[in-house]
Amino acid sequence: CHKDCKARYYPNYVVRDGIRIYYDKIPDAIQVAGHQYIERAVLNLFINLMLISWTSATNGAQVYNTSLFRPENLPGHPDWIETSFKLRPEHVWDGFIVLTLLEDHQARSATLRVPHTGEQRDRFTSAMEEHNTCIQLCGQPEWGHYCAKCIRVWDDNGVTTKIHVIVIDGITIGHPCCGVLHCPTVPIPLGNNRHRFCPHHSPLRDKVCAVEGCEVDAETGFMTCNDANHRLLETTHKKRNKAMFQLRTNVARPGVSNPENAFAAEITAEEIEELELPHDTKDPACPASKDPSGNRKIRALFGRRKTHNEQIIVRPCGVIVAHATFLGSETVTQTADMLRKVFRVAGSMPDIVFYDNNCTLYKHLVRIDDPLVETVGFPVDVFHWECKHKKDGVECSFHCNPLLFPELIGAEGTGWYFNSSIAEQTNVWLGGYHSILREMGVTKFNFFLDEMIMRKNRLTVAKLEKSGCNPLIRPDVSYRNE
Repeated sequence: CHKDCKARYYPNYVVRDGIRIYYDKIPDAIQVAGHQYIERAVLNLFINLMLISWTSATNGAQVYNTSLFRPENLPGHPDWIETSFKLRPEHVWDGFIVLTLLEDHQARSATLRVPHTGEQRDRFTSAMEEHNTCIQLCGQPEWGHYCAKCIRVWDDNGVTTKIHVIVIDGITIGHPCCGVLHCPTVPIPLGNNRHRFCPHHSPLRDKVCAVEGCEVDAETGFMTCNDANHRLLETTHKKRNKAMFQLRTNVARPGVSNPENAFAAEITAEEIEELELPHDTKDPACPASKDPSGNRKIRALFGRRKTHNEQIIVRPCGVIVAHATFLGSETVTQTADMLRKVFRVAGSMPDIVFYDNNCTLYKHLVRIDDPLVETVGFPVDVFHWECKHKKDGVECSFHCNPLLFPELIGAEGTGWYFNSSIAEQTNVWLGGYHSILREMGVTKFNFFLDEMIMRKNRLTVAKLEKSGCNPLIRPDVSYRNE
């Protein structure tokens, strides 16, 4: 290269002015560290292990080192004696990120550019954020999906009629976020994944008592003020974390069946402590909820707060349309907002929305005079209606009763045409990622989840095509930033 070129060429990319510019063609070997490369086929193996069997990067690396590592291939030169050639979890993650970004940029006819300087863990953050934003603005590739299992078409006295159905549900997986409930800076990442507060609230809240509602400064060496009840909460929290039952409780907990590291027991400390105070106890600093006996409860957050849940929208055939992070709770207001945002394109709003809390959602929409109640049906999903739902009130007994939607009933009046429990079934799959996701920051969390959803949708569509359901993408609507 000419001396004035100021470019350095590497197997995967060229460096100009401190920027890595990746080649348009995806290479057969992806660079994951200074002198480490992983074959593309091996990276796809790791990704499919994550997709199908919830295998973490740590366990994927251990599988490789146990099954595929070949010591006889190590260099015998003395200069390499102190070098470890074992695959590490960060190699798997970097390979996952680079390959995913390269595939995304190739699909968009774009070029991947990242900083050449700085820490490896920060190198792809901006590119992942761009990818996440693209998904938010453009939607999942299968956003416009339809097939015989999620749309019903019939002849109604000579008129061709159809209904388009989706199912909504939530699952309690999340990522660390600011300890201030409903912090307005969310989803801005924490400065460090171990921080309790975002950069905006950290200077204001780090030295304040951890008890909710208390504004007194914490004493040196403690996370609470000198109030005896507040200090008791902290003491109880510390004892609980040291107790052996904590290990048994958390490892046995649903959602931790696939630990991040199969050779290390996972212990997750409870972050919130509560203390019930007799009704005559004075604690003016803290507003607390009362129980029927007149007693009050005080709460303290000693660790990081996590987002409340991921809300998903799924078609009855199993294709996942979208997911959204709910912060402090799963509310009908957030669910309604999500519905409007995901189906904001004219003509894309479904005709039927299944949701286990549709009675409350319907009340909310009526109260705010939302026109959706005039064009969309809101039945409770069949499982909750038959097994878990009260049937009193006009909403439950009439507006949200699935039995009063004849278009949902199966052929010859038996069974149900659509699988209204598909969201809960999908949540079983998502729940397998609990231990992988729980320590991720918001950027990597959404990046990973979007990629897994995209790949699962591909498998679902292939299965639908094989079974003759004729899966297609609607040509009349396009998801974009309206």
